[in-house]
Amino acid sequence: MVQCRMRIGTFMAIMTVAFLALAQNSRVIRIDPAGENMRAFLSNMDATSEVNFARVFEIPRYQDYKPYAVLLTNGSGQAIVAVTIRWIGTSSEKTFIYDSSSDSLLRGAPGGGSSMTLPVPVPRQAPVQHGGSSMSAEGPVVLPARERMLVAPGLLVSETRAKERGMPGGSASIPQSLQAAQSFSVTLDAVVLEDGTVLGPDASHTVDGLTARKAAIDGVVKAVRMAEQIGMDGVEALRILANPQPGGNQSLEVRLEGTIARELMLSTRWKEQLSNMETLQLPRFHRN
Repeated sequence: MVQCRMRIGTFMAIMTVAFLALAQNSRVIRIDPAGENMRAFLSNMDATSEVNFARVFEIPRYQDYKPYAVLLTNGSGQAIVAVTIRWIGTSSEKTFIYDSSSDSLLRGAPGGGSSMTLPVPVPRQAPVQHGGSSMSAEGPVVLPARERMLVAPGLLVSETRAKERGMPGGSASIPQSLQAAQSFSVTLDAVVLEDGTVLGPDASHTVDGLTARKAAIDGVVKAVRMAEQIGMDGVEALRILANPQPGGNQSLEVRLEGTIARELMLSTRWKEQLSNMETLQLPRFHRN
């Protein structure tokens, strides 16, 4: 009798695991919209048939991303230098938004490393609040012309990198809120081409974010260089920016300057990083 109960218990445990796996694989992912004039577009992905990308999911760390994976294809004829993919997860009561972003325009500058803020749950009919992730591109572009990229919440890896190394350059964990959702809508929210052309609705304010960060970078560089010109130690200028006076100006640019200054102060190569920051340029953003 005891052995029988143990077998029944084992069977029920196996069935529970199988049910959970089936529930995970039954999630509905809806891609909306398909793209803008096919210059850049998302499509469904069969992780099994995509040999190059399948290598990513052979790594245990990335197996959980497999049910969420879609493909981004760059058909624009230009390199993509910034991109944001927006995931909207829905359950019976809640809606969550999660943005996967990457850019190569301000690479190497502080303040643009991997970060994540968990989405805040809201009633289905209420305005949707969001969290998101950002990842700095390793190379000179996010995605070359005529190349594809594997996309999942918090995971972006180009086909070339997947083929050569089999693993992403960086990733953020999938938020539990999205793991609990029954369905998803995936939108190519913003794409910036190398000539500055902006595609997509940009509800995530990707372009505004790049512009604000560039202004903050310029502000930090200017403050340090002015301090050096009057004989002050550049580190002292960074310290002032990193610790603004209480009750002072707390604008987005000031907060970003503080973040950049604090990160520079943690680096032994801060002078080299500062010199690199002086050379960074943004294209003239436009739509056509």
